[in-house]
Amino acid sequence: MKHLIETCFKKITFCVVLVLLCSFPSLSQAALIPTGNGNVLLDVNSNGILVGAKNVLVGGEFYDVVFESGSYTQIFVDETGLDADESGKAQQFSFALLDQVLINTASLVFDSNPAKIFGCSGVTDCEVLTPYLLGPSSVIVAKANNSNNEARDRVTTNENGALAPGGARPRPLPPGSILVSGQVYANWSPAVVANDIPEPSTLLIIIAGCAALIFRRKLMRINLQRG
Repeated sequence: MKHLIETCFKKITFCVVLVLLCSFPSLSQAALIPTGNGNVLLDVNSNGILVGAKNVLVGGEFYDVVFESGSYTQIFVDETGLDADESGKAQQFSFALLDQVLINTASLVFDSNPAKIFGCSGVTDCEVLTPYLLGPSSVIVAKANNSNNEARDRVTTNENGALAPGGARPRPLPPGSILVSGQVYANWSPAVVANDIPEPSTLLIIIAGCAALIFRRKLMRINLQRG
């Protein structure tokens, strides 16, 4: 009987560890970090770089956002890939970035250190572009500027220029051009779930289910041996 109890305990422990490992992100992969601001989860990769966020509240609806540094045509293809279809909506997205995503948390600093935002390494100002209109030769965007000097944080709309290499005069932003350092596109999509972190009660139910299954199988095996 002692051996039976020890065996069951080992299997329960293994099951609990397995559930916990499956419930939380691997250290080698991106982690979803709660901000304490509603259900917003910051998507941070293994290098501590902010690559996006989940459950961002914009105009009463939840959205996920991914930062991408390719060209407009690579990311959005055409206007059908846009969640903002006019300047007002794009402005809402941009303010949501500054208020809910490009922020400092207890353990991570993105507002004070824009270089930790994907596509903006080595810069003091990161411009996150939310496109809302495709013109004949350029992309029209709302721009959320996140600076290490909070006084320079701002949102502008009706932008169709990108910084030229070396910080020279602005140039048009053609759909096929790759963004320069310090700028990144925000690719928005409606959030599927408002909370991606399992509730403690859910974990307990899963663990209890595993334990019950192990004991049931062990009892069936003992009954078969006795039979």
